[in-house]
Amino acid sequence: MQPDMTETAAIPHERATYVRANSHDDGCCYWFPMRVSYGRSMEVARELQAEGVRYFHPCNEKVVTRKQTDAAGNVSEKAEITEVPVVTNLIFVYATRSELRELKGRTGPLSYMRFMTYLEREGAHGEMSYSETLAARRITVIPVADMESFIEVTEREKGHVTLIPYEEIFRHYGKRIRFTEGPLKGKEAVIRRMSKNNKNKKVHFEIDGLLVAELDYVPRRMYELLED
Repeated sequence: MQPDMTETAAIPHERATYVRANSHDDGCCYWFPMRVSYGRSMEVARELQAEGVRYFHPCNEKVVTRKQTDAAGNVSEKAEITEVPVVTNLIFVYATRSELRELKGRTGPLSYMRFMTYLEREGAHGEMSYSETLAARRITVIPVADMESFIEVTEREKGHVTLIPYEEIFRHYGKRIRFTEGPLKGKEAVIRRMSKNNKNKKVHFEIDGLLVAELDYVPRRMYELLED
């Protein structure tokens, strides 16, 4: 259940999960999950990089084979590693709300970005006036600590992590764990899959029902189970 919106100002922005769509910008930077029209997240990522804006574009590495022809007309194949978006219409941007609105108000690829919003009173849309609908609309943000932890895991364990759209995984939660040693010491995750020998686990780091990072099998000695 979402907290009472009248208490928004009392919620530290590092732990916020929403901002009011019609409220004044508080000047804080948030991690905004942004939908990208027409599946052009790669173009948006390049523009954000050129603007010096911090972002996270979830991609997996993929080996592709390309044909090339030399001067003599001989055709050969070359394997290359390229990055492929996990979800072509999703990107995360770290900025203030006013900065992000200015960016997406421009012409070009950045105009394809859209805030992810929802109504606090879901299902009551037809019963509310226009002004009530505006007041009830919320812009989704990712808690800063959660997003930073997710990025750290995917970058530190690159090559051992597969990013997966949330809707493609098995939704039943397993046991929560905390790493007790290794580079991920102190990080929390959820066991999603178990190897046949029952000694190693495959764990998932999740971002607000949007994206999952699946880490390669982890030895039992490296984590502790947390209480439900």
